[in-house]
Amino acid sequence: MSNTTNNTNVSIKATLVEEMQCYTLPYGGIGFVFHLLVYWMLYRLSIGKCPWRLTGLKLSDLDSWLAFAGLIGGVTLAIYSAVRCRHHWPLVLLAVWRIIFTIALCIAALIVADGVPTACLDFDEMFIILLFYLLGIVIQFAGLGLLARTSWADRRVRIMTGCLGGALLILFVAIRLNVPRGSSGRSWRKKANDWVWCALLAFSLMVGPYSDWLLGCIADNLGGVPQGDNILPYSYYMLANLFPLAFA
Repeated sequence: MSNTTNNTNVSIKATLVEEMQCYTLPYGGIGFVFHLLVYWMLYRLSIGKCPWRLTGLKLSDLDSWLAFAGLIGGVTLAIYSAVRCRHHWPLVLLAVWRIIFTIALCIAALIVADGVPTACLDFDEMFIILLFYLLGIVIQFAGLGLLARTSWADRRVRIMTGCLGGALLILFVAIRLNVPRGSSGRSWRKKANDWVWCALLAFSLMVGPYSDWLLGCIADNLGGVPQGDNILPYSYYMLANLFPLAFA
């Protein structure tokens, strides 16, 4: 019975590794670094600062074109990956999440580039973008859930999932401690909104890195190093999404 189970797990693993060959978007260690760069870029742009130097933004028309080019390029390459993986629905769902990820990122960059009177994101703009991105996260989690369930026999997948829970809790506490508490006389509804906002922000920040490492385990490629025909679309997708790094 044990040998039969092991053979089944090996067969499932081999099938998943083969299916991952169609996926041309970042994952693994490279995807993790990509997410860190995106988060840094978004943070700097949201407060009206240049992503690559410690000064304020001095925007020009070029910045709007960079954000627009990133939007078109990133969405196109994510659609390309979805078409390539059309017979593997979990990977299609992850590609759809990447489409929404790119749209949310580049819309935020466009708002900053066209910022009047200040080039930054206010709370309402950030909240709307986050709500839109949460739609992508729901789709992403559906795909990740299917992949995690199929590959649950892999010890690394179970470890990564456990790490997600721990990291999510730590990040939530860190965000909550850094959010202004406001006056002591605030209503319980406003206090509850703060907790919900912090939870959503922590969750939205963690699911990207989790998907990177989960896919790295499933593909048996923790580094996320692309090969063959995947190299160019993989690289160009990251480049397109990082165009706003050039904002001056």
